[in-house]
Amino acid sequence: MRKNSHSILLALLMAMSVPVTAHAGDFLTRVQNQGTSFLIGRAGPVFTDFVDPDCPYCHQEFRELQPLLLSGKLRLRIVPVAVLDAGSMPRAATLLESRHPGERFLQAEAGFHDGHLAVPRMQNVPPAIAAAVERNNQLLGDVDPYGEVPAILFEDRAAGKVASIIGAQPIAVIQRALMAAQ
Repeated sequence: MRKNSHSILLALLMAMSVPVTAHAGDFLTRVQNQGTSFLIGRAGPVFTDFVDPDCPYCHQEFRELQPLLLSGKLRLRIVPVAVLDAGSMPRAATLLESRHPGERFLQAEAGFHDGHLAVPRMQNVPPAIAAAVERNNQLLGDVDPYGEVPAILFEDRAAGKVASIIGAQPIAVIQRALMAAQ
């Protein structure tokens, strides 16, 4: 019974997928070209993950995805956003300003505490970095008008469209999405 309910949930999530024009990869290409992001992982399909540094659900999701990342079954394109509170922007800016944002993100995830990534708040966010985070916020708004995080996008190859997983979901839903992306 539980297995069937997860299948139904995934089917509902797939039905609420991101509208795209012409080709499934167009929206993902737009996120990659217009957003500011970084890639984590060495092999596997790429899931685009909108993450707020102050989101405990994003942290929980990342912990559940780590085995897939470490085993080379999945790569994540992390798109830092600032939608939850005033501390989000300076933390997202610190990640994006880092020389190696992927490494900085992994270190910050490992030290997650008190509902925040273990990354300091940038004191004076440069306008260019603030604009980059705002562009990421706008792209998230195109996925979910409420700006809910975590928000994962992936190409459902069988359906030929970009699908989304919005909010914290059981790992089984993400694993089924991974199968659809291969």
